[in-house]
Amino acid sequence: MRLEDIMQFNRKELIKLLEICKPALDTQNRAVELGHYWCDGNNLSAYNGRMIISVPFDIDLVGGIPHTVLDWLKKTDSSNITLNHSDGKVRISAGRSRMDFVLLDDSRRIYTSEIHLDELDAAPIPVDAEMVDAFEHVLVSRDKQATAPAKLGVFLHPYNGCIELYATDDYSVSKACIAERNEIADSLVFTSHIVIPFPFVDQIIEHKDNGTLYITDTIVVLYAEPVTVISSLVECSNMPDFEGMINSFEAPLVTIPEGIEEGLERLYAIDGPINMTITDGVMHLTSEQAGSSAEEQFQLAEHNTGGIMVKLDPKLVKRVIKKCSRLGIKSRGLYLTGSGDFTHIMAALK
Repeated sequence: MRLEDIMQFNRKELIKLLEICKPALDTQNRAVELGHYWCDGNNLSAYNGRMIISVPFDIDLVGGIPHTVLDWLKKTDSSNITLNHSDGKVRISAGRSRMDFVLLDDSRRIYTSEIHLDELDAAPIPVDAEMVDAFEHVLVSRDKQATAPAKLGVFLHPYNGCIELYATDDYSVSKACIAERNEIADSLVFTSHIVIPFPFVDQIIEHKDNGTLYITDTIVVLYAEPVTVISSLVECSNMPDFEGMINSFEAPLVTIPEGIEEGLERLYAIDGPINMTITDGVMHLTSEQAGSSAEEQFQLAEHNTGGIMVKLDPKLVKRVIKKCSRLGIKSRGLYLTGSGDFTHIMAALK
């Protein structure tokens, strides 16, 4: 074992770097390479087939590190760790504990994390509070099990002096708007819309304090010193008629009453669908399942005698209601609005 093959690191600092890259791992894929962290001597990175996350990491090690290293480090309590490597084999030692693994040969890495921001031919777009709020609003319509392209990310669509953001799942559509920006409009000049994958949106929100966004017609890049995130866009040439869907749900609005979130929490104990009715200025919420039932009533600020009942998914109601301030009710579902020009529609359960 050569002396230069023995390195020491602060355990918590190494865990931090691995955690940063972790969202770009794919440990469920049959491609073993996608479940490894990669070192190239200067950077630590991960790639899941769509998104790359890279951070600077000065280490005399080139190759793939299994994702299980992170869990092992978390279960040790030593302040510092020692890393020895020789002939493609690596040993990590922390106090009296050690872990041995084979370093995956660098030839099996199927991507490069190197990118030159000044060569992207894309204007830098600062990530600000308005952008983050808009992304957070539409994320309530995210289905992590979805496979259809239209349900894999957030649509950005320049329209009528603003940038519209849309997201959808099987039961809902969310819309938010931000002021038109020349940098975004210029990036979309050759297309009517783009779809940014949800995991990349997560990274925008994660690095909201110092992030800068770059958009091209094929990829999006986020740079947040010292982190670089690169992702391909979702291929979805036909944008659904989101505006038509939203308009079809429009209904007279009432102010969402105070205490409704607490009331819903009590109804969730029944574990059944939520039935909502508005009659004579009172909102009635009920739930019934397996012989158990519960009811909540709320006096409304507006007098509405709709008398319409709608059956709703309790989990979806819980996600959406906290972001909205007014709602309208139809037999087919809810029409909700909130601050920041946020609109949400939720289909009723059959």
